[in-house]
Amino acid sequence: MLVLLLLPLVLATCVAAPLVKAVGPRAFAVLAVAPATSTLLAALLAPDAVDGTPVLERHTWVPGIGLGLDLRLDTLSLTLTLIATGIGTLVLVYCAGYFDRDAAKLPSFATSLVAFATAMTGLVLADNLLLLYVLWELTTVTSYLLIGYDDRDRSARHAALQALVVTTLGGLAMLAGLITWTVTTGSASLTALLADPPEPTAANSCAAVLVLLGAFTKSAQWPFHFWLPRAMAAPTPVSAYLHAAAMVKAGVYLVARLAPAAAHLAPWRALVLTLGLLTLVWGAWNALRQTDLKLLLAHGTTSQLGLLTAMLGTGTHELALAGAGLLVAHAVFKAPLFLAVGAVDHATGTRDLRRLARLGRHLPLLATAAVAAAAAMAALPPFLAFAAKETALYAWSTGAPGGWWALVATAVGSALTTAYSIRFALPFLTAPPRVGPPPQPRPPHPRRGETEPGAGTRGDGERTGGEGDRPEPGHAVPGHAGAWLVGPVVLLSAAGLALGLLTGAVDSFLAGYAAAFPTPSPYHLALWHGWTLPLAVTALVLAGGVAGHLLTARGRPAEGLALADRAYRHTVTGANKAALRVTAAVQSGSLPRYLAIVLGTLAAALAATAVAVLATGDAAPLRFHLWDTPVQAVAAAGIVVGCVLVVRTDRRLTAVLLAGTVGYELALLFAVHGAPDLALTQFLVETVTLIAFVLVLRRLPRTFSRRPRATRAARLVLAAVAAALLTGTLAAGLNARRAPAVSAEFLARSEPEAHGKEVVNVILVDFRAFDTLGEISVLAVTSIGVASMVMAGSGRSGGRGSGQGDAGGDGGPGPRSGAEGGER
Repeated sequence: MLVLLLLPLVLATCVAAPLVKAVGPRAFAVLAVAPATSTLLAALLAPDAVDGTPVLERHTWVPGIGLGLDLRLDTLSLTLTLIATGIGTLVLVYCAGYFDRDAAKLPSFATSLVAFATAMTGLVLADNLLLLYVLWELTTVTSYLLIGYDDRDRSARHAALQALVVTTLGGLAMLAGLITWTVTTGSASLTALLADPPEPTAANSCAAVLVLLGAFTKSAQWPFHFWLPRAMAAPTPVSAYLHAAAMVKAGVYLVARLAPAAAHLAPWRALVLTLGLLTLVWGAWNALRQTDLKLLLAHGTTSQLGLLTAMLGTGTHELALAGAGLLVAHAVFKAPLFLAVGAVDHATGTRDLRRLARLGRHLPLLATAAVAAAAAMAALPPFLAFAAKETALYAWSTGAPGGWWALVATAVGSALTTAYSIRFALPFLTAPPRVGPPPQPRPPHPRRGETEPGAGTRGDGERTGGEGDRPEPGHAVPGHAGAWLVGPVVLLSAAGLALGLLTGAVDSFLAGYAAAFPTPSPYHLALWHGWTLPLAVTALVLAGGVAGHLLTARGRPAEGLALADRAYRHTVTGANKAALRVTAAVQSGSLPRYLAIVLGTLAAALAATAVAVLATGDAAPLRFHLWDTPVQAVAAAGIVVGCVLVVRTDRRLTAVLLAGTVGYELALLFAVHGAPDLALTQFLVETVTLIAFVLVLRRLPRTFSRRPRATRAARLVLAAVAAALLTGTLAAGLNARRAPAVSAEFLARSEPEAHGKEVVNVILVDFRAFDTLGEISVLAVTSIGVASMVMAGSGRSGGRGSGQGDAGGDGGPGPRSGAEGGER
């Protein structure tokens, strides 16, 4: 199974960008070989995966935290793997005809798209909860790059950032829930979690809510639904792959994967049913009011994701079977619909359904495939979605959680789905009323940058449109859509029809997933169950859909931002303003104020810790050992005297020299304690610091400015309190030791393992090598940054000499006057 991930990963990192630079958009057809090979390999593993026993593969990665490259292939993960790799193959082929050769960012786009396919495949195969989260966030990052493909377009940048913020926050909540389950169950293994579900405790219930929060944000469930329609700023292949077939399915997959282990926890079913069915109706209603075909499909996607969440999260055999069937059906009808919209836009220069007419006459093959996919979206027989919804209606009519109110909500949402499916299909079949002069032919391939009135544009020619844009007078006459664009649409639509005709085989395939739920029933996915209540409800749904379309056909298109989108904007704006206010208050440029904040925070934390320890009654008695040798007492006395003199003097140079003597006295303590290397380091640091201070002091006033007596008293009190609390904490910590000191182990292991007698050096170079490397890296980066700033400043100042330097560090013309400037 690891090959399923390594092949596209190598392709993304090593081949994609150079190949696209060399060949152009046709390189996408070559890149499609990788997901196609992964599809074939997954299909070869299918017999082992669907026989009831998952195929497991484990590779050690970071055993210290329980993170391993553990993979699991069963019916559900195989289904999502085939969707991610199979549809990914056709999307890459579609890209070969969609993009122009001169697209500047095409190499990076190809890399991100193949990398996303790799992350999505790994996500559904992951058998380790921590690995699942890592791959979850990789899909988030790559989707951000793909949505913001054209960084020159403001709407694309906003949409990408919005998707990133919403899904990342949900992912962090999900991580907290997964860690909670890992702690309470004692394992990060998904297989172990499914075999031994978490107990219905308060902690596990809270973890379930956090996990669902991550799933809801990823799959655009209400109230997080607003980011998905905004993400339509992405190129059409991205919308078809990420926002129809793959990424948004990640949240649905998580719900479906964890439902066998978490559906019994108190808030789980209530949340997935309530928010899922609410999203179903809300999204379908919004889709019915769109005039942009792409936005219509986007709102329809949120609606269908809501129904999938409700089905797969409820935790019953029939609904699991119905949800898995609809999961497959949705992928093979929504992806070709998005691709068909891209082909229509490519041929006509518009996505406004008010300007599209009789597309079937000019693009017969594309129109046939699009209408067939729209019929599948409306759940008409003989498509798989029809059988899946019949099964769901049967489950809710026979006592499944949610009962009759879930059945009614599903019926209402399905009727609205039928209505907007008709709305989508009509431009391919009929002509709308004449709205202006006779049709004027459009160029077969719109020029990049050409836009409709009221619509935005991106560098790849994809128009963002507006929900309430007024149509240009006249109808758009289609040009030509090549085989690269039409072929994937036809293949996916044909696959949807074939799956419907082979419903029995699909039922047998998905039965392995449904078997994970208790009390299996004899009800199966089928196109005909007789004259039943679900069939009657379906007839009412279809009639209601037709009536709904007729009542809303001439309705006013949706305009403006959704309430949730406004809430997001206000939240982000408020957070930015609050951050600016906090930064202005805290980052004042005053070093004394910074030190006061640090010491005050330290004192508050130490005081709270002391109170908590004293309240437990477990505080160890304090025992003090004054010194081992009188030299220590002499050095300590020198440190105290030096500190007192530093705060008493009013001359800068004197204060620096006295502070240096404190450092030298500290080096003496190191030497007495048997650490000559630390003593030497301290001597060198103090010497270099003194030299640097002396060089800087010539630019500063000779004396400190005098602060008011009250300010000096407040600082004295703060320093004394922080020092007392820190001293008491250190003393209490040393007296409270109950385990052997770690130094004994370092001494014992230093020479045998690291072949070094200098223990401190061994600790730095061997035992804590990564810490040392990190510290060196930080110092190197800091040095480079300081050097760059100095060189940039020298260039701007034109070699300005001393005299009136930037003493205050604020770019002023000379030394700053006043108390604050004197104490920098």
